[in-house]
Amino acid sequence: MRDKENKVDMWLSKVEEMVDTGDDFWDFLPDTLILPDEWERFLSLLSCSSAKVFWIIKPSCLNRGMGIRVINKESDIADLRDLQTSVCVQKYLLSPYLLASQLKFDLRLYVLVTSWDPICIFIYKDGLVRFCSEKYNSSPDNVDEMCCHITNPEVNKTRGRYINNRDPNSCKGHKWRLRCFWDALKKEGVHEKTIKKTWEKIEDIVIKTLLSADSN
Repeated sequence: MRDKENKVDMWLSKVEEMVDTGDDFWDFLPDTLILPDEWERFLSLLSCSSAKVFWIIKPSCLNRGMGIRVINKESDIADLRDLQTSVCVQKYLLSPYLLASQLKFDLRLYVLVTSWDPICIFIYKDGLVRFCSEKYNSSPDNVDEMCCHITNPEVNKTRGRYINNRDPNSCKGHKWRLRCFWDALKKEGVHEKTIKKTWEKIEDIVIKTLLSADSN
């Protein structure tokens, strides 16, 4: 077993300890493995699943979307067997919530911790929403189409369809302000109570993620 070499490894190690308690405290976290340590377990899960089950591969030491990919049991994964650095593998969520545009999106939020004991957390209300540049498609035939699965702008710019949003107060292009996103949800019929409940769940996940970093 390798020493825990980076923040992703350390965080997941702590989460694994808590998940083993059988509590539903971490039910928001999909099946997660670290390669190469859990290679055999990953192979077993992959072989038992259908081609309709996707996994997302995320190198722990890279950024700007480098090395990220989505795979299934029919993908070529030989390069993952003898890795020199760790890779995070998570079961891909195949039914994301989509706006009318049918583009997958993620939320990027900013959190400030000013004190640990007692813990004091601030979360900025106006984050970013990043969209894929191609319509979402969960067909196994589209497992390699990164621009419909991965929201990172650097990935989507490779196909030439990415549109920069030049007006920070508009819902145009492939990156919006979070406040604009909430407004777009309301226009599509999402009730304000649902949006409030979603924000409360986000705050809950932020707190749990920070607690997982506590060595005590």
